[in-house]
Amino acid sequence: MNLLVGSDFSPHSGFAVNRAAQLADQLGADLHLLHVIRPGEPGRALEESLRVASRRAEAWRETVKGRWSRRPHTDVRVGNVPRVVAETVGLLKPRLLVLGAHGRQGIAETFGSSIADRILQARTCPVLIVRREPRCPYGQVLVAMDHSATSTAALALTEQLLLTPDTAATVIHAFTPPYRGMLRYAGVGPVAEADHVEASRLTAMRAIRDVLKHTSSSPLRFRVRVEDSPAATAILDAAADSEADLVVMGTRGTGRVRRTLLGSVAHEVMQRTTCDLLIVPEPIARDAATGETSLPQLGFGAS
Repeated sequence: MNLLVGSDFSPHSGFAVNRAAQLADQLGADLHLLHVIRPGEPGRALEESLRVASRRAEAWRETVKGRWSRRPHTDVRVGNVPRVVAETVGLLKPRLLVLGAHGRQGIAETFGSSIADRILQARTCPVLIVRREPRCPYGQVLVAMDHSATSTAALALTEQLLLTPDTAATVIHAFTPPYRGMLRYAGVGPVAEADHVEASRLTAMRAIRDVLKHTSSSPLRFRVRVEDSPAATAILDAAADSEADLVVMGTRGTGRVRRTLLGSVAHEVMQRTTCDLLIVPEPIARDAATGETSLPQLGFGAS
C-alpha cells in the first residue's frame, strides 16, 4: 500500500507529512513525499532550487524517521504542480493523497484551483486535507452519510484505513420530514407536526442503522446522529459537538469540485470546518471497499 503526500515545506504541509507518516505506521504502508518546483527560472537558478529542495526533502525525511517508524521515499520534480501530482498519482496509485491546508481559506484555494480539484475530477484517489498537527491516530471521526452507494463506500474505506479500536466514530445524516409543507398548509397543529417529525427521524435512524448493518464490519461501534436540518449545518454541528478531528464525505458527479462534492454542502463544510477532511471519489471508494483496487509497489525517487 502506498500513501502520497505533497509538500511545499511550509509548516502546514508539515502537518500533512506527519499525518501521512502516522497513517503509514498505522497501515504498514509505503510513504512517498513529493515536492514540485515550478519551471521558469534560469538554468543555474533552477539547478540551485533543485539542490536546495532536495536537501530540504532529505531533512524532512530524517525528521519523519525520527518521529515515526516509516522512512519516506522522496521525489523532487520540476513542472506544473497539479499535472505532476496527477501523473504521480497515476503512476503510484496511492491509497490516499495527503495535502496540507494553509489556514481557513486554504481549503477553498486548494480545492478551487489545482491539485485536489484535478485528482477528484479524475476519480482516481481519495484526498485527505490536513489542517492540524497530528499527535496520535484520529480519535473522533465523523462520517456524513445518505443512502447512496457513494457514502456507504466511503464509510467502508474509512473503516479500512483510518479507524483504530480506540477511535470514536459517528455517522451524521440530515433528513427532511416528508409532507411537512402539506401538513402546515392543512393547518395541522404544532404537536401533531412535532410527532410527525419525530416519527420521520426514527424512520431515518432505522434506515441508516440498516445501511450500517449491511456495509460495516462493526456497525455497533458507530453512534448515529440524524438531524432535521440542512446537510451542511448538520455536519458542522455534529463535528463541533463531537469535537471531531476528521470529517469524511463522499463525492459523485462530474465537473468542478465546488459543483460536485455534494454541491454547496461540501463547499460550505470545507469553508467552515476546522478539522481534517477526507474526500472520497465514488469509483475509488467502491474499489477500496470491495478490495478490488490493485496497488502495485512502484519505485519512487530515493529509497
